[in-house]
Amino acid sequence: MSQQLPENSDSQQPDANSTQQADSSTPENVVQGNQNRVVQGNENKVVQGDNNIVIQDNTIQIILNNSKEVWVCKHTFTVRSNKLFSAAFSAAVNSLVFSPDSQTLISSSEDWNDPIKIWNINTGEIVGGSIRLWNLMTKQEISSDLIEDRGSIGNWKLGRFSRLALSIDGEILAIGGTFIELWNLKTQNKIGELGSMFGHRDMSALAISPDKRFLASSSLGESPFNFQDYSIKLWNLKTKENIYTLKGHLGCVRSLVFSPDSQQLISAGKDALIKLWNLETGKETHSMNHKSPLYSIAVSPDSQTLVSSGKDLAFGKLSGIRSLAFRHDGKLLAAGGTDSKIKIFCTQTMKEVCILEGHKSEIRSLIFSPNGQTIASADKDSIIKIWQFKQ
Repeated sequence: MSQQLPENSDSQQPDANSTQQADSSTPENVVQGNQNRVVQGNENKVVQGDNNIVIQDNTIQIILNNSKEVWVCKHTFTVRSNKLFSAAFSAAVNSLVFSPDSQTLISSSEDWNDPIKIWNINTGEIVGGSIRLWNLMTKQEISSDLIEDRGSIGNWKLGRFSRLALSIDGEILAIGGTFIELWNLKTQNKIGELGSMFGHRDMSALAISPDKRFLASSSLGESPFNFQDYSIKLWNLKTKENIYTLKGHLGCVRSLVFSPDSQQLISAGKDALIKLWNLETGKETHSMNHKSPLYSIAVSPDSQTLVSSGKDLAFGKLSGIRSLAFRHDGKLLAAGGTDSKIKIFCTQTMKEVCILEGHKSEIRSLIFSPNGQTIASADKDSIIKIWQFKQ
C-alpha cells in the first residue's frame, strides 16, 4: 500500500477524564495478542499488543510510543439543508478541507440546495449570520424581509460532483462541480471560473500546489458531455489559463496530490495506475501499477512516502479504503472506507493502533486539521463527525 517516492524525478461528547489508564499489571479484562484489536462492551477493556488502547464510549486512548493520546467524537452533524430537493436526493459528502488555523471546516456534498458549507468545528454549527429588518414604530420584526447568510457558497451546478481544494494560506478555495469555481475565502467573493460545457467538466479531484502556482483538476470522464475525457488539466492560478493537459490515464482520475515541495503532481485512477508528472514540462516521469482500481493517495509530509488505496486488500485485512490522510508530523496515517470505520496506523511500524467508530455508511472523506488536533470524517449518508485530540 505504501512505497517510496522515486528520487530525482521530475454524538454526545464523553468525559475524557473518565477514561481509565492501563496500569502495569494485567487486570482480568485485558486481552493480550500480537495485533491490536478494538473490543466493545459495557466495560472498559484494555488491548495489549504493540500499543495499548483504552476504550470508553466514543473516547479512544492510545499509548503510542509512550505518548498518551485520546480521540473524542466532539460533534456529529448533517449537511442536509432540509429543503425540498435536499430531502429527496443524496447528500453524500465528497470532500473536506480545513482552514489554516484549524478552526473552520469546509464541506462539499451532493446536497442539491447548499452543496458547499462552512462549519465552526468548536460549535459544530454553520458559520454565518443574518440580517433582520425591524419596524421602529412597532418594534416588531418584519419577518417577510428576513435575509439569512447560511454560511454556504456556490450553487446547484456545483452540487452533484463537488470537490474542494484550498491553498495552504487559506485564501483561494477551488470548488469543482460541473465547472470549477475559484473563490477568495476571506471575502467569499468569486474570482474565476474554469472549464467548459463540452470539455473538462464534472470534476472528480482537485489539488492546489503548496506554492500556490498551480491548480490540478480531473473529471469523471463518463458523463454524456465528457466523451471519456480522462485527462488532467494543470492551470496557472494567477492567469487562470490551462497550461498543460496531462494524458495517460485510461480511467477516471480519482485522486490528485502535489508533493510538499511543489515539484511533482501525483495522480491515481480507476485504471489502477499511479502517475508522477513534472510540473515544469507537463511530462509523465513515472508510472506504477497498484493492481486494482484506486480511490485515494497521500504523500507523507517529508515527501518520502506515497500511500495508495483501492479495492484490493490493504495491510492484509482492509478493503475498499476511500480516503487517506497523514497527520502533519507524519507519525499517524488515517484510513476510512466502505466498512464505515476509521483506522489509524502508526507510520513507523504501519501497525493499526486504533479504530474510530460511529459512522453508519462508507467514509467518503477524512482529513487531519493542520495543527493535528482534530480529525474530520464524512460519509455517504450526509454525516460529518469531528474527532478531537486530547493529551
